[in-house]
Amino acid sequence: MKELLAEKKWSFDELWKNHRPAQGYTEYSIFLDTVKKILPDRPTVLEIGLRRGDQRYFYQNLFDADYRGIDITRFDFPEFIHGDSGKPETLEEVKKWLDGRKIDLLFIDGDHKYEPCKRDYEMYGPLAKTIVFHDIVTKNPYNDGVPKLWKEIKTDDCIEIVQAEGAYGGDGIGIILESKCL
Repeated sequence: MKELLAEKKWSFDELWKNHRPAQGYTEYSIFLDTVKKILPDRPTVLEIGLRRGDQRYFYQNLFDADYRGIDITRFDFPEFIHGDSGKPETLEEVKKWLDGRKIDLLFIDGDHKYEPCKRDYEMYGPLAKTIVFHDIVTKNPYNDGVPKLWKEIKTDDCIEIVQAEGAYGGDGIGIILESKCL
């Protein structure tokens, strides 16, 4: 599939047929349309928590992103950093990849408990221009830390995208523009 991506620019719907991120169709398409307006050409994108790693196809194809993803699950793709996002050595690997650049888009969707989510925000947020959280309003009892943190850090400048879809009725995506909430 990577070879096909290099040969052709795919639309969101074409990518959706083969790759399903953890977000719902409507929430994710609105999110991508929103951030496309603010991201530079060939943005740096760091994603914490990968599920199956399907979001990378969207970032790489739709934005031509310089992408990295962090997850404790081992994936056999060079774009993925295998490790715990809370470990100093993982942060150092990200800094090495950045080589002094800022992260244009940080997507936090890793451990959904409050402390690990806050830790990811505090560790990687200062490196980012725009910070995104998934599951900001979820009713899923296993994800209660993200809504709690989101309520603490969001301001009027933040964007919330919530659509009534998914197992819990729309989990929500929160966007902090230019790290104004950090």
